[in-house]
Amino acid sequence: MPAPPTLWFDVTTSWHERGRPNGTLRVERNYARQARERFGQRLRFCRYSPATGRFLAVPADAVERLQATNTDERQRPFGRGALRKAGRRLERGFRRAWRSVMPALLRLADGGAAPFAEGDLLILVGETWGRHDLALLARLKRRHGLRLAALCQDLAPIRFPQFYEGAAFIERFTAYLDFLIAEADLLLAISDCTRRDLLWYAASRGGLRGRLEVVILGADLPMAAPAARPKRLAGLSPGRFALSVSSIQPRKNFALLHRLWHRLAAEAVAGLPLLVIVGARGQGSDALIRAIEDDPLTRPRIRILDDAGDEELAWLYEHCCWTLYPSFYEGWGLPLSESLMYGKLCLASDAASLPEAGQGLARHLDPADLDAWHREIVALLAAPERLPAIEERIRRERRLIDWRQSGAAFAAAIESLAVPGPTPAA
Repeated sequence: MPAPPTLWFDVTTSWHERGRPNGTLRVERNYARQARERFGQRLRFCRYSPATGRFLAVPADAVERLQATNTDERQRPFGRGALRKAGRRLERGFRRAWRSVMPALLRLADGGAAPFAEGDLLILVGETWGRHDLALLARLKRRHGLRLAALCQDLAPIRFPQFYEGAAFIERFTAYLDFLIAEADLLLAISDCTRRDLLWYAASRGGLRGRLEVVILGADLPMAAPAARPKRLAGLSPGRFALSVSSIQPRKNFALLHRLWHRLAAEAVAGLPLLVIVGARGQGSDALIRAIEDDPLTRPRIRILDDAGDEELAWLYEHCCWTLYPSFYEGWGLPLSESLMYGKLCLASDAASLPEAGQGLARHLDPADLDAWHREIVALLAAPERLPAIEERIRRERRLIDWRQSGAAFAAAIESLAVPGPTPAA
């Protein structure tokens, strides 16, 4: 009986982002841990190196360090300023210099190559559309029988290209999606919404080649909320702040929250909580952040944390009054699931997958209707005594899965592909 194939889990996103706090990294990190637990020695890690044009093996113990998201482990500076910007410039310069000598060093010591064998399986989970050589992947499939499983979170650049800067990114994402439609043996969608979007897009490309399954993301953070408030969150009082978690980019619709808090502050609405925004700064975020900081009404009422670790995020979820998630489009909506997991009401957009993630327990609003969001918040602040009953219903009726359960479904789908045999059509 032939030996089972080696499973290669790609951690290219973790390698490049080095623990920055965003949803894709958290998904890659959690599935990497669950796959390692379930597949044991069959699982190996790799990354794609543009400098060498090859996949390189990554030691398992290095993966945990790459994917660390606790602030103390990452040892990242907090806040803004000239020193932080200078440090980033220095880091970029060092990386450019390192990449210039890396190929020669690897030629001298070629111990890191990832030798895909016939029938091996490569698992792509992260933001791989801009970093991988698709032609190389196609050659590996045809010449060496490499099989490919890929997680698809959303089709945002296809559905909402206006939220992305320049045509180059849209072209890269479209090429990657076309590759997955034609080449992936298994596509894993994170919601029924993403599954529908994939089928809609594939219909214009001649249909899916491989199998399509839905795997729902886990909702638990890897640690419980600390009993004491983390020292970097000084000044935040339990129950006195609202929370919005997401990478800061136009599609996430933080501009609506800025306008909303400006209006509520101008109206001197009683009990208005501080708004805490937690997320990495993405493309298009500079103008919004500058507008918030230059606005005398919102400057003292909105606080942005762009590098919060898991411990801090858990404390924020545990002690916020409620959460907000006004995104124009999501493949799932992990912060909404996490809000429900902590028993917190979420005021969420009614777009795309968010009603699916909300399970009838969130308040869904049109992401373009500022008046509707204003009315909802004013009503919440006018009758805070209603909140305990709302939270009790959330805790009683929520139907969430944790990352172990999600990882089991993920692993089962991968295992079904790892067994030799014909691949059924979607």
